[in-house]
Amino acid sequence: MSDQRSEVYLKVQSTLKEFREKLTELSNTDLSGIHVDKEWSWIPYVKDHLDFLAEQTAGVEGALRDTPPPVSEDDIKRMTEKNPQ
Repeated sequence: MSDQRSEVYLKVQSTLKEFREKLTELSNTDLSGIHVDKEWSWIPYVKDHLDFLAEQTAGVEGALRDTPPPVSEDDIKRMTEKNPQ
């Protein structure tokens, strides 16, 4: 893959990084006075939800590729193999 990144790739990467940083910043504040409604989640702690979102965002950010997406099942299989040939 080329070291040169597309404008869209850079925008997505930058936005995800900013989103992750904001989630982490918010998670580090005192959240003891708010909770998540039990109708929506059995995990009442907002911090747990924010930490999970930050972790998922970091995963997506780290897995970004500036290449065309897979178009066939074979392409998808090849991309998901642990040691593609």
